[in-house]
Amino acid sequence: MNTKRTVTEIEIALARSGRFDFRRNIVVFNVNGWSGTLPIFHECDMLVCTKSGYLTEVEIKRTWSDFLADFRKKHKHENMGLMKYFYYCLPASFDLNETYDVLEEHNVNYSGIYFYDEYLNFRFHGCRKDDYQNRCLQGHKKLTVEQQLEVARLGAMRVIGLKEKLITKEQ
Repeated sequence: MNTKRTVTEIEIALARSGRFDFRRNIVVFNVNGWSGTLPIFHECDMLVCTKSGYLTEVEIKRTWSDFLADFRKKHKHENMGLMKYFYYCLPASFDLNETYDVLEEHNVNYSGIYFYDEYLNFRFHGCRKDDYQNRCLQGHKKLTVEQQLEVARLGAMRVIGLKEKLITKEQ
């Protein structure tokens, strides 16, 4: 039921996918926007800011227990009016109906589920009760230019830490 893929492998595959394409959008990982500019008060596995200024959050899970643990956290992925879309990205080995049951039980406001296999192929499933695939979250707003730059800044900050890790590994 779990995956052998690392979070980094999943992140890269998502960022390269047509839906989130890092060449067209600002894609950042493991950031929070603890600032007045971008009030996101939880860590986001993946944020995607489109050229048109809308924000998507992707919550990546590798195990069923990690998925269930997400619902014991305080933050509950509150929208704060910033996210246009919120997706879960889960191993393809998860049972779709059981996943829907858990999301409904916890009253999660989400746009859909991406399932990935061990080859990092993605399959999309909309919400169980929806007729259309890309459900926008209620109350979302287009980010201001200042907020879009904050997303880019938060992503750029991660690069320095990653480069420092590479240097350490090389030594």
